[in-house]
Order: sequence, then C-alpha cells, then structure tokens
Amino acid sequence: MLLTGGHIYPIEREPFYGDILIRDGNIADIGEHLPYPGEKKIDLEGAFVVPGFIDISTNLGLHDAGHRTEEGSAISPSEKFQTGTNMIDGINWDDEYFEKGWKNGVTTVVVNSPYNRPLGGQSCALKTAGKSPLNRVLNPFIDMHGTLGNRGKNDYNATRTSPLSRMGIARGLRDHLSLTHSQGPESRTFTHSEKQAVEALRTKQVPLKLSAAQQQDILSAINLAEELGFSLILDDVVEYLPLLPLLKDKNIPLTITSLLADASAEHLRERNSSHAALLEKNGIPFSLTSHHPETTIELFHLSACLLAREGVSEKTVLEAITINPAKALGLDSRIGSLAKGKDADILVFDGNPLYSLSTLKYVLIDGEIL
Repeated sequence: MLLTGGHIYPIEREPFYGDILIRDGNIADIGEHLPYPGEKKIDLEGAFVVPGFIDISTNLGLHDAGHRTEEGSAISPSEKFQTGTNMIDGINWDDEYFEKGWKNGVTTVVVNSPYNRPLGGQSCALKTAGKSPLNRVLNPFIDMHGTLGNRGKNDYNATRTSPLSRMGIARGLRDHLSLTHSQGPESRTFTHSEKQAVEALRTKQVPLKLSAAQQQDILSAINLAEELGFSLILDDVVEYLPLLPLLKDKNIPLTITSLLADASAEHLRERNSSHAALLEKNGIPFSLTSHHPETTIELFHLSACLLAREGVSEKTVLEAITINPAKALGLDSRIGSLAKGKDADILVFDGNPLYSLSTLKYVLIDGEIL
C-alpha cells in the first residue's frame, strides 16, 4: 500500500510532502515521489501524517474507567511489594477503552500497576488493536512500576497496615529491589520470578518507573535508582521546578500527566499549566501520559492539544507523545517516528494534529487501516 501526497511529520527529521510505502506491517520506504507504480494507492491530498501516539503509563485493561475494579483483575491492597507479578496476566483484552484509545490516535500503551501500590509489578507494552492479543504485545515486561508519596502511604493508613510512611515505603522498595530479607514478621524468601525480575533491573534490560509527584519523592526515586544501579523513568512529576538543574544534569526520562486530570487530587495540587513550557525552555525532554483511568485515554489527543495551547511548541508536544516515550522504553527502533523499517503505526489528520478540531481520518496499526 502506498500513501501518497501527505504532509508528513516524521518526528526525527523535518516535515515534508511525500509518500509512505507500507509492506508486511512495516514502513518499507518513505520520501518524495516514491516510484512504486504497482502498489495500491491512497491519495492523502495534503493531509497531516504523524506516528501513532504512545501513552507511557496507564491502567488500561486492568479496570474500566468509571466502573468498579473486577475482582482478580488488579492487585489486592495486601500485596504491597510485587516484583514477580506481571500486568499482562490481568489484561481484559475486550476493554472498550482500547478501541477508544486508537480511535483517538493512541496506538501503543504501557499498562502498569495501579497508582496506589508502592511496588506493583511488571508493566507490559501493547498495541491498542491487532489481529490477536499475542500480536498486540510489544514487550510483556517493559518496566517495573511503583508509586512513592501520599497515594501509596494514604492507602495503607486507611487500613492501618504497613507501610504507613514514606520511610516505610522506601525501606520496602529497597528490600524487595535488592532481594534483602527484612527483619521481623514480614521476613520472606524471594521466588525465582522475583529474582529474574530484579536481575533484569540490575542489568538495565528494563527501567524502574516510579510515580513521584512531589519534590521529596522525586529525590527519593533518584537516590534509590542510583543506589541500586537501575535505570529510572520518573512518572507523574509535578513539583519539579526547584529540581530543573538536577533533572537536566541527570537526563532522566520523565512524564507529566494530562492537564485534564482532577486538579483537586492531593498529588496534583501544585500543578501549573505553564510548567511544561519551562521543561522545554530548559531543554528537558518529557512524555505526556493520561494515567488512564485518571484521565480517560480517549482524551489523550485533546490533552496534547492543551499543552500546545499552554505555550509548548508543536514539535515538543509531538515528541512528548511519540519519540520520547519510545526512547524511554527502548522501543524507538520500532515505534515513535516515521522511518524506513519501523512499524507502520500511522495517523492521518485532515488538519494540524494539535488543533483539537482536526479530524482523524485514518488510523493504521502494523499497516492495517482500522
């Protein structure tokens, strides 16, 4: 299949008017006036072409937004620190929000543990559509996810179970991520799957992704990762302005949540709509996430449009929903930009993709028009 006459935003090179050849689910060629006369052609008539969007932190498929979590689908509150648990084992592949995701441009998601778990387990990277569930799996273990700060602490305060403090959460993380036997009634041995997971972190095959909104939690995450020698993704950062020089020096991938998220939530009280522009001004790359269902994934595209309205350049916003998350996850050889050899995950808009009124005309995942 040959897409012709598109206004193409490859992301890792300058935009141009040209064509994209798709074969066997991949981009076989991309450029101006491609000479493939025998191919089925779709004339895009100058429409805007961008890579499929990537949402780097969600609970998609674990529970439906606005509905009670189904028993067994998500991690029980009593399971505080999990390294051997994999989210892919709890995915509801028929969750309607997968379809709502791709209909709004999200072609890849990371499904991680709920955001009130200090250490929830192994995240997986999935396409939002495909021929079968197995074909949709990009990586069954893409990162190890946990949450620092009040969300995890308050959850256990409510039930009066340990950990009841930031220090308790940090101790638990340190023990489980270093395979240390804690003293006292919670002392335990570690399973083979837990040891394998920690080894993947030690050898930097996967990063540790920690949701850390407040300044003290961001610093704790950095200190913990450096102490253990792990790669780190800082998720859901909010109070980062005092740390801009440090974040730039450390060059740690970080994510910010949608401006549509409930600002009354305790961890988002210090959020300011202008802060993302300061990240760009200071040369600090970031990714945007919905944290579905905190903001439903169908609003991911609108969330990106809002960032552009708040002063972030179109180039930086597009990078935040494509190549930046792909690089943070080590998936940039397959997704995140339009280039020869990459997966043909492609969006076609009738106008600028960061104008909220632009219509999504075509969605392609692995070269298939949905």
